[in-house]
This record gives sequence, structure tokens and C-alpha cells, in this order.
Amino acid sequence: MDLLPILTTVLVSTALVAQNTSDANIKFAKLSEEFIHETLALSPSNASQAGYHQHVDPKTGKTIALDALLDEVSPADIANLRGAYSKFRERFRSETPLGSA
Repeated sequence: MDLLPILTTVLVSTALVAQNTSDANIKFAKLSEEFIHETLALSPSNASQAGYHQHVDPKTGKTIALDALLDEVSPADIANLRGAYSKFRERFRSETPLGSA
């Protein structure tokens, strides 16, 4: 029995799976980084404590000095924070689905 075709098939399949996994890992890492920076920017005191002192607003491109700000605690701001977390939860579910699903 010639094992070369079987071995070739296994190697190609493994390479394709590794490529797909690698792409998924890269996508997950980018979304995770965006989540961390965006949510820390919504809580400047936590951002400063975590060592994240400047944030570039993706909408305006402006750099925000987080150390100079305080957390907003009004009901509207808390609702905004909850909305941001909900949006990221949905983005993680849709853009980086579980590999076992």
C-alpha cells in the first residue's frame, strides 16, 4: 500500500486547519485588544490603574489623556457602559464563534 497519497492528504488537511485556526486566533486577538482599550477608555480611573494612559478615539482620531478624566457615574453613562459591553458581547459571538460549535 502506497502511503504517500494518504500522508499528503493528512499534511494538507492539517495545514488548512492550522491556517483557519490561525486566522481565528488573529481575529480574536484583535477584537480582544479593541475590547480592552475601548472599555478601559470608558472608565478612566481603571485605565490609569491598568497603565493605559492615552486612548485614541476610533471615531475622531483624537488622543484622549485618560489620567486627566474621572469616571462618569450618571444613570445615562452607566447605561452607555452597559450598552458598550452588550455590543462587544454580540461582536464576540458573531465575529469569533467557538471552534467547537
